[in-house]
Amino acid sequence: MKTTSTEFPIKEETNMSPKSAILDMSILVVEDERINYRLLEALLNKMVAKVEHAVNGRVAVDLVINNHYDLVFMDMHMPVMGGIEATKILKRLYPKLPIIALTSSMLTEDINSTLEAGCDGFMFKPTKRQLLIDVINKYATC
Repeated sequence: MKTTSTEFPIKEETNMSPKSAILDMSILVVEDERINYRLLEALLNKMVAKVEHAVNGRVAVDLVINNHYDLVFMDMHMPVMGGIEATKILKRLYPKLPIIALTSSMLTEDINSTLEAGCDGFMFKPTKRQLLIDVINKYATC
């Protein structure tokens, strides 16, 4: 078994398609770098019903309060309000909302701080399609 993160191991022989429950999912991508968002959006648009974008943690909190999301992909380093602070607020308000940290840092302390803030897992940027499918499948309601 090959592992790209401690939370989401990937088997050598993986299912390249998402579960059918994914088609109904609504996902929020919190990312201040437009190119990073566009990459995730391109992958997600083919898999889920709705993909929305927040450019920082403050916007993400407002969107989650006023909308329904099945999963949040949260960048950790953003202006206005970072991912750690936004995750803490969202987990206090919606403890069952799955939040996956997006990070380019492979430092153990950075990964640990995302998990301590309440993130349910983490993915390194840039991500691979199969890892994205595996993560979404994990949180798709069947």
